[in-house]
Formats: sequence, C-alpha cells, structure tokens
Amino acid sequence: WSSDVCSSDLDYCNKAIACGDKTVAKAKQGMGDLMEKKLSHFQFEYPCETSDGIFWFLFKAMPFDNDSSKIVVSHQDITSIKNAEELILKSEQNLNNAQRIAHIGSWEMDLATQIGVISEELCRLFGIPVSTKTQTFDEFMKFVHPEDRELMNTKIGEAFATGKTEFEYRIIKTDGSIRIMLGMAEVTYDENHKQIGRAHV
Repeated sequence: WSSDVCSSDLDYCNKAIACGDKTVAKAKQGMGDLMEKKLSHFQFEYPCETSDGIFWFLFKAMPFDNDSSKIVVSHQDITSIKNAEELILKSEQNLNNAQRIAHIGSWEMDLATQIGVISEELCRLFGIPVSTKTQTFDEFMKFVHPEDRELMNTKIGEAFATGKTEFEYRIIKTDGSIRIMLGMAEVTYDENHKQIGRAHV
C-alpha cells in the first residue's frame, strides 16, 4: 500500500520507525491492515512529549466512504481525559492505602446488577486474594458468622428504610479465625432520589 502514500510522509514514517518510534510503527501497521481489509477501523492512544509537558492523543483511522484505498485519519486531544483517569487512579490508590493502614474494608453493591465491588482491604480481612474485584451478596454473606446473618439482613433492611445504619457482627475468615467487625451501611441515591446501591464498611 506504500505506493498510494505521499512519498514525503512515507519517508518520515520509515525514518521514525528506523529510529525506534513505536507509535509511528503502530500507526503505519494499522493503516496497512485497513487498506488490505484486515480491519474495518483502527485506533490507539499515544503520548506526545513537548516543552509544555506530555499531551495525549487518540489516533483514529478508517476507510473513506467504504473505499479501503482511501484512509481518513484523525488525532483527538484526550489529555484532559487521561489526566482525569490518572487522578482517579491515584485517588483509588490512596483509598486502598488508607484502608490498609486503618484495617477498613468496603463493599458496595449495585442494586440493578446485585453485584458488589469489594476493596483490597476487605479481601485481606476475609482472607481472599486481593485480586478479587466483585462479589455477590450471597458470597459476601458466606463470610458472616451464621449466628449474625439474621442481624445482617435486619440491619440492611434498616439501612434501606432510614438511609444508613451501624452495627457489630462477626465474620469467619478462610483460615477459620473469627473477627469482630463494625459495620456501617449507607444507601446511595440517584438524582431522582431512587435507591441505586449501598455501601457497607
């Protein structure tokens, strides 16, 4: 497909690739796959270092008017999105560190899916791999001491009725040891004041 590309552009690409520019190599490979109809579209994110800092772009390429011999390419500035993602990641890391130091775990359930997101520290408290990201309510209840499960259900019902609750209960870790936990459950609402989830710590 190189015969259809402007020679100056192709020379630039080849020189950049020869210098080890993986971004240009990836773009050239992707456009080649498009023109050979191996792909219907192609995109990837890449950084650009300048004297003012690092900027991020989203490279998109697709055939023009379904003609694979003509490729439309765009570069979208996504720096603000990447910066926001980095802030969220740092915030999550800080939260995980704070929970680890204070031995506080969190479990948040989406009422629509009935799936809960479990924090790394709660995984440690239960004795399960920290790579565990989600947990159903039934899976969570398996760790609650059998004698405290009725209390747990009662208190969760109380949280739904009043918005929040606080209570003590016991868990049985995977190694068989028993821990006493202070539970705090709080219901979250959407803009229409509809219950959408609950957070349990």
